[in-house]
Amino acid sequence: MGMNPPFARHRVVQDVSVPAFLYGTAWKEDRTEELARLALAAGFRGIDTANQRRHYVEAAVGDAVAAVLRDAKLTREAVFLQTKFTYRARPGPSDAV
Repeated sequence: MGMNPPFARHRVVQDVSVPAFLYGTAWKEDRTEELARLALAAGFRGIDTANQRRHYVEAAVGDAVAAVLRDAKLTREAVFLQTKFTYRARPGPSDAV
């Protein structure tokens, strides 16, 4: 008997196919690229990241996706990337990296 999950693997939101589960990259630090690549290899097709260096290394997510695409493991259309932008009107000393 095949294993079919009791949930949809994707949901269409405004004509965009969004995976039901995203791999979160917060607090992975030096292992972000490695772990994002492993997540894609394990079957995740959605990656969550953010342009907020305090909790995310967004560039490492980009490096992981680029490596997977370069190795022809996946196509760009097969990978959903979710990112966020945190606006601060007046950055202060607590925003230092």
